[in-house]
Amino acid sequence: MEQGKQYKTTRSSKGRFEVVCLVENCSWMVRARGIKSTTAFQVTKVVDQHTCCATKLESNHRQSKKKVLGHFIAEVLAGDYNRVYRGNEIVRDINSKFPINISYQQAWRAKQYALLMLRGTKEDSFTKLPVYLHNLVKHNPGTVTQIRTDDDDRFEFVFIALGCSVRAFIKYCRPALIIDGGHLKGEFKGTMLLAVTMDGQNQIMHVAYAICKSECAETWSWFLRNLRECIGNLEDLTIISDRAPSIATSIANIFPHAHHGICGIHLYFNISAKFGSSDTIQALFWETCKVYTIKKFDNGMKKIKNVNNRVWEYQQNINPERWVRAHFPGNRYFLMTSNSAESINSMSRFARKMPILMLIEYFRATMQQWSFQKRNVAAETKTTLTPWAETIIQANKNACNNWMVYPISNSRFEVKISTHKSVIVDFQQRTCTCRRWQIDGLPCGHVIKVLTMSRYEDCSEFALKAYFTETLRKTYEESVNPLPSPSEWEIPDDLMTVKPLIMERRQPGRPRNTGCILSQGERPIRQECSTCGQFGHTRNDCTGRGSGSGSGGRKKSTQKGIMTDEFASGSGSQNESVYPTFDFNNTFDLNCP
Repeated sequence: MEQGKQYKTTRSSKGRFEVVCLVENCSWMVRARGIKSTTAFQVTKVVDQHTCCATKLESNHRQSKKKVLGHFIAEVLAGDYNRVYRGNEIVRDINSKFPINISYQQAWRAKQYALLMLRGTKEDSFTKLPVYLHNLVKHNPGTVTQIRTDDDDRFEFVFIALGCSVRAFIKYCRPALIIDGGHLKGEFKGTMLLAVTMDGQNQIMHVAYAICKSECAETWSWFLRNLRECIGNLEDLTIISDRAPSIATSIANIFPHAHHGICGIHLYFNISAKFGSSDTIQALFWETCKVYTIKKFDNGMKKIKNVNNRVWEYQQNINPERWVRAHFPGNRYFLMTSNSAESINSMSRFARKMPILMLIEYFRATMQQWSFQKRNVAAETKTTLTPWAETIIQANKNACNNWMVYPISNSRFEVKISTHKSVIVDFQQRTCTCRRWQIDGLPCGHVIKVLTMSRYEDCSEFALKAYFTETLRKTYEESVNPLPSPSEWEIPDDLMTVKPLIMERRQPGRPRNTGCILSQGERPIRQECSTCGQFGHTRNDCTGRGSGSGSGGRKKSTQKGIMTDEFASGSGSQNESVYPTFDFNNTFDLNCP
């Protein structure tokens, strides 16, 4: 291959093997004879000089088999974990490395062989799952893992909750969880279940995750039951999810005292699917969804009724305690959507093609890297509150410049916003009639105005402890520990047997490679060229460069099907990537928000 030459086999038997150069009349050849009573061959003649002068690149090199090329591709994938190695890139790299020419099909087969070398088979992944979880618990104290199999020892569920994440959530985070599911895309067509929370910097933090056969009431009940054993029955727990009936039933049974809210985006998608999209309805919906008082909610619903009575009737049939901040019986803490869990699903869209063991290790490695980076950032933060909380307070402070304060008592004050509008701030009860303070956990503009008039500049003590920088440091003070090399794993005596599921026959044709399965009413984002601003193509395919602005053209950032209304700082990278191979000695270089 290095010389760009090819050979052909002229004789192949148990007693003799002979190959010659593919070019006629070339003297290059290798001959070997079989050694009697063995399977070995002894080389008897070698002519190692080519007398041909062929320099033409063939369309398909005969010796560039998948096993030969697979070793070169495996070196690339094992050394660069953040790379998606596409077929045309492989063709280009191999053609530049060797004076040969391979086809796209050869590159694709070689890549699949390389991935098989790095990842192993599906059967190996399920077989090694119990011993992997045993060592995960050993090196990460307090970690909870559960495996469930059927009567034939075939896989059904697996649940993982790292001990450091569970302890950080219980002690230092707001009592709010966002749960969601995502489809796996590899040979095992299962479902991944997630439970995440937001730290004081409003960054995503994993709490627990699971892999099961499908998303239904049984699997969600099993997942939430294991989750409850980890976190207990937290007081005023809030759980945000989509509108799946299986989730609602499971939460009601497993966490009867928790407050269950639904994602505003999923609800609006349902409205859009039934009654069509409308910018006016969309704006009124979010205005009504996010208000803090019942009066503002009623006014918003009246506006919706005047614009579209059918949408109003549809919303009337939905319990407002599920989707309206003003009616919610608990605190939603800025969490009006399930974007955080959706972001993890988007980040792991390529990892969900991996075997189950590599997928679990991918999440552990991701949590290890995120914890390390967030710990370093928190250590360098100098403010009393986290930078995200300081931004919110500064915005509230900027809105209260023209308000007036009138004392009622030593602890109660009236804040006059306008001639006909005022609110009451009660420091003894720690409430404001605008309800932002008690719902969000951060001082609203009315509280800040009273403190400013009282010459009390530091308002941090009136915020929840979860928003303090010191609390953020404690959240990530524990590390997520890696596992040693598989050869050093401890193997218990009572190791359970886990067999892979018998999967249904795959549909013919090339598998879909989309980022996600769109929800009901969700529409894909149209491609927009950053050079000419037209829809339907990107700048790579743009033919109007002369009239555009070139590399400095207008750029537009979008997120497929999602309108982000909260600071989801831990949303993960949108770049395609090939995720870590099963080598526990490497330091994984993962994208961390």
